[in-house]
Amino acid sequence: MTTRNNEPKDLTRPVSFRLPPADRAKLMEVAAAQGLTAGQLARRIVARDLGMVAKLSHVRRAIANAAILRQLLGDLGRLGNNLNQIAARLNAGGKHAEAIHDLDRLRSSLETALACVIATLKRRRS
Repeated sequence: MTTRNNEPKDLTRPVSFRLPPADRAKLMEVAAAQGLTAGQLARRIVARDLGMVAKLSHVRRAIANAAILRQLLGDLGRLGNNLNQIAARLNAGGKHAEAIHDLDRLRSSLETALACVIATLKRRRS
């Protein structure tokens, strides 16, 4: 059975919400202009919006190769630790030529590890 304006009569579960005074006044005004009660207009708005496709915020996808990524990030951490040791040695008055050699070796390892991390992150989930 339906009531006026083709609404079902068995509306048994009330939903309430608060509105700022200006929004409530606008709701009442628009509803009256359409010959509806505020509740009828609110139900129409809700029904219309529930039928729309919801726009969800971007959800991070699971990484297919999480174990590989975890290992690569661990390797990067160890390389960072080595870099800190080189810097500490230099600050303590170490030999610059030796440090430059160590840094060149680290740079190559860091570039390789970073390229692997980026490649792993770009892989599509299978």
